[in-house]
Amino acid sequence: MVKFQKPIALVFGLVAWPFRPVTSWVRSRPRLRFWLGIIRLGLFQLGIGLSLAPITGTLNRVLIDELSISAAAVALLISMHYFVSPVRAIIGYRSDKSRSMGKWRTPYIVLGVMLTYGGLALAPFALILLGGDGKVSFGVALVICVGIFMAYGAGVSIVETVYLALVSDITPQEDRGKVLSVLWMMLIIGTVLSAVIVSGLLVDYSHMLLIKVMQGSAIAFVGLTVFALWQQEQLNPDGSIKSDL
Repeated sequence: MVKFQKPIALVFGLVAWPFRPVTSWVRSRPRLRFWLGIIRLGLFQLGIGLSLAPITGTLNRVLIDELSISAAAVALLISMHYFVSPVRAIIGYRSDKSRSMGKWRTPYIVLGVMLTYGGLALAPFALILLGGDGKVSFGVALVICVGIFMAYGAGVSIVETVYLALVSDITPQEDRGKVLSVLWMMLIIGTVLSAVIVSGLLVDYSHMLLIKVMQGSAIAFVGLTVFALWQQEQLNPDGSIKSDL
């Protein structure tokens, strides 16, 4: 992960270079800078929201209505998110008590993002696996899909838990209620935008188009997460997390 930091930092620097006058103006206004920083943090929530409609609002309906998959089987897949939710407590505790690769939160965020991306990118292939093409039995296909949805659920659980812990670390206590209100509002906005965008993209529906849309939402989630959380975890000399907001 370390070897990618310099190239990514260079890209961020090149993108930010034309906006240096604006950046200087914003830095001279602490409260404006603070809330712009919160909106940047909220882009992660926006990305989570954008990923929700395809997997929970579209894929499940297609599996049930068009492929005639048992609603119980589809409900099992969607509910895997909750079956693996105990990982929240485990990862949250570990990120509080021990550092990995010199950081408290970032390595767990990376792990969660990787699992979430993998789950989002692979989930639409449930259309092929469960579609009954005869190459894989339904039981085997269902087990594979359960594994995919478990990875997605575990990833979301990990990254959301550690993200909120990081937000708590880098925001002042007196503003935390307002901050969380903004962040959850951005999650709602992302969910609504996702529903509108997906419905527009799937007017001429096909299984392949749904696969492309879901993989696109996975890429959008990763991009927004990187932009929202890049270099947010900075450490003091004593190893504690400092706020740059």
